[in-house]
Amino acid sequence: LTRKTAWEAVMRVRASRGVKVTSFYGNFFLRGTDLLALPNCDADSAFGVEFTHEEKKIVQGAVTIQTALLYTNSNGERRIRVLTNCVPVSANAKEVIEFANNDAICNLVAKRSAEAVLKSGFEDARRKIYQLSSDVANRYKSASSYGGGYGMPGQQGQQQPGLPPNLNFLHVSSMALQKSPAFRGGNGVSLDERAAFLHMILRMPIPLSKTFSCPNMYVIHTMTPDCGRLEPKAEGETPSDPSYTVLGNQRVKLPQQTNLSSRVLASDGLYLLNNGKELLLWVGRGLRPDIVQSLFGLPSLDGIDSGLLRIVPTQGDNDFKTRLCNVLSGLRERKRCSPFQQLHVIKEGEPVEANFRAFLLD
Repeated sequence: LTRKTAWEAVMRVRASRGVKVTSFYGNFFLRGTDLLALPNCDADSAFGVEFTHEEKKIVQGAVTIQTALLYTNSNGERRIRVLTNCVPVSANAKEVIEFANNDAICNLVAKRSAEAVLKSGFEDARRKIYQLSSDVANRYKSASSYGGGYGMPGQQGQQQPGLPPNLNFLHVSSMALQKSPAFRGGNGVSLDERAAFLHMILRMPIPLSKTFSCPNMYVIHTMTPDCGRLEPKAEGETPSDPSYTVLGNQRVKLPQQTNLSSRVLASDGLYLLNNGKELLLWVGRGLRPDIVQSLFGLPSLDGIDSGLLRIVPTQGDNDFKTRLCNVLSGLRERKRCSPFQQLHVIKEGEPVEANFRAFLLD
């Protein structure tokens, strides 16, 4: 209710000579080949745009892309915001791939696949996701073999690389996206949930799509004493260390992060999974009674419906619960571009445990 919102907006995307817009992805009404009608949008509404060559070869050294957003703010004032990007052009395919952004690629692929679901179904969408990562890898190997260009063979017997360092996680991200609740096969995800996930993907900004496809999982039961402690931060400081997050004018150290694998889940453990949409707390059967008591105020969770369990900060909380609540608040603050992240407690062995394991890679 308090954030800045653009109302009755129209957005136009243009490019310099030799390049034209071919496709848009997101939530909008297409008025023309380059004009979108947006009933409302905010700073976290992300749209995907595809360009193609209008001419066989671009002779300029750079391509200019300009986006103009005409909107009405909450005070009834008509405003315009213009964003202009100048993108270098290279004839070297290897060089282009080496400067590609893995997270941006996955965000665009997710939006394209969400559109493909509506047109041709989930199987075709998963195939498109797999095909893209495979095509990028094959094209990079081919470009490396020919010195980045065409018709220039490299040294015989030279070992060819798989992918450049900037795309090391492209295959993992591709597999994670295929296994995500939005695109995975089977009947484990309801139609309502799939529709909600697909709608979310179409407007999802890059930081949120990264966490959604490859969530972060933290080990809670072995938190060190400094985890979850509020520390003062310098004015304007934005921690580059992923083990910290900002909470107001303070910062919070996050617990140890672990792999998204079912093999790391121990029955005496407590694990927190952040997928950008919600927070899932997995409670093992053998979790120490003192931790159960400190978090839930109960000696045991046997016979307790996990849907009734809550972790809410109150006055007089013990140290462990206070630190966990600080971690939860810090993660929510980090994902302010998403709706408020509800915390769902999931006990080991319950049917709803499938909702937690759906976000694991193996």
